Amino acid sequence: MKEKGQSIELKKAVLSPVVFFDIFNHALSPAEIHKFSFGKTIPYPTLDSILNKYVYKRYGLCFIKGKQSNSDISNAQSDVSKRLLGKAFKYAFLFRYLPYVKMVAVCNNVAFNCADSDSDIDLFIITERNRIFITRSVITILFHLLMIRRHGRLVKGRFCLSFFISESNMNLQKIALKNDIYLHYWFRTLIPLYGFDQFNLFREKNYWANKMFPNSPSLTNDACLEGKSVLRKTFEYLLRGNIGSRIESLLSKSHQRRFKNRKKILSERASVIISDEMLKFHNVDKRNQYKASFVKMMNLLLHDSEDISS
Repeated sequence: MKEKGQSIELKKAVLSPVVFFDIFNHALSPAEIHKFSFGKTIPYPTLDSILNKYVYKRYGLCFIKGKQSNSDISNAQSDVSKRLLGKAFKYAFLFRYLPYVKMVAVCNNVAFNCADSDSDIDLFIITERNRIFITRSVITILFHLLMIRRHGRLVKGRFCLSFFISESNMNLQKIALKNDIYLHYWFRTLIPLYGFDQFNLFREKNYWANKMFPNSPSLTNDACLEGKSVLRKTFEYLLRGNIGSRIESLLSKSHQRRFKNRKKILSERASVIISDEMLKFHNVDKRNQYKASFVKMMNLLLHDSEDISS
């Protein structure tokens, strides 16, 4: 049975970003909610009408009943995220020197603008085909030597190098869960540091995810770096052909052996993929947990919320 006023689909479209970011104790402005509205084109009068009915506002930020503290937490999260994003751009020039890197983007909490004082900086990296293991190995060694790589208990403010894909495998629908709300917002909030053209190709390959944000403006290439250094071109020249392929094969076998040993201690919630087209090292994949929290809160908000506009 249809509800009076706005349809349930419109309400879900507007409230989805409110509920999703509430999982991370983050409150959004009406403009951010419009940008992140999910699956529907939303006119501003409709947005304002739904927000006035279902959410509360403080300091220009919207939050769910009982979550007033999110308006304070959000300001602190934004400050930390801005600082960590600045650090990511500071080191982005390195990718001009590192072999076979096609694109690098910041993802997860920093890209969500939800980082806290203990957060790391998650990077998502696309490599040239048949060179994913060389690329990860070189980046890992360099970032470790510079003491900016996350490892062990050294997490805060460091770079997490846990997600690489090859340019030959850019459609990520194969790793999506059913109704994977986290992955959709992961796509929408990616912040490219290097390789803007490749970033746009990646978005095109994943139109299934990006089409869910029809109100979002197109990203511009304001700060994203491009180009290769002479050192990198030389390195890639020396590793062309069979030499590079042999090194890639050796590193692939090394990664497989290490994973085989680690697999014994990983939990069932781990998401680890090691292949010639994808390297994904997540000891705990929380997407099912986030999805359950999202569905529960959305149902409560739609069906149990009082009309706060009256």
